[in-house]
Amino acid sequence: MNLDAKHWILLIALLLAGALAILAGGSYLGAREDKIKMQATMDAQKQVLAAADQREKARDAQLDTFLKTQQAQLDSMNKRFDQAKTPQDLAPLVQQIMALQKPITFVTPPATPANPNPQPVAQVPTEDAPQVKAYVQACETCKLNLQTATQKLTYADQQHADDLVKLNSVTKERDAAVQAAKGGSFWQRTKRTLKTAMCGGAGAGIGSVGAGSKGAAVGAVVGVLACSVAN
Repeated sequence: MNLDAKHWILLIALLLAGALAILAGGSYLGAREDKIKMQATMDAQKQVLAAADQREKARDAQLDTFLKTQQAQLDSMNKRFDQAKTPQDLAPLVQQIMALQKPITFVTPPATPANPNPQPVAQVPTEDAPQVKAYVQACETCKLNLQTATQKLTYADQQHADDLVKLNSVTKERDAAVQAAKGGSFWQRTKRTLKTAMCGGAGAGIGSVGAGSKGAAVGAVVGVLACSVAN
């Protein structure tokens, strides 16, 4: 096919325009597809976060009710202890708390030369001794468990603080990715398209050096293909 310089230039322009149109269309469709996928992922995550938020609110409400109930029981117990002014007042309260079968009694031992004015002594019936032992053992176990729980809570608070730092970092990365997908993806593809066009122009220039217009056309095509593969 014998073409003059004018037609070779027109052919080169058409080839470049066609290549640019294809690349630009691909860039737009790719950016649109990425945006759709990103939006679908974000919508799904919003549902996950909303469900987690509802569960957290439900747990907070349950914990608030439990703490109020516990505080009411504690206030009632402390009030009863405050009202027990004497050992005789305290005895029936201790009997009830320790679930003793028989009441605690007070016995005054006989006077002796070493103790001419003995004070009354509280006595627990022998059959209640196992219950007293079990109660004291449970109290000591509770103290140790409380220390363990407090230490675990301290560790959990520290771990939670570290998790918040990690979450904040991931959130920033996500926001940056969303911003890039909204405003950067299409333009990044457009930059690659322009780069390909420049490669085509450079290829045309190089091809025209030794083979004129026909070489320019071949060089343009080769330049476009080379940059497309590189991108």
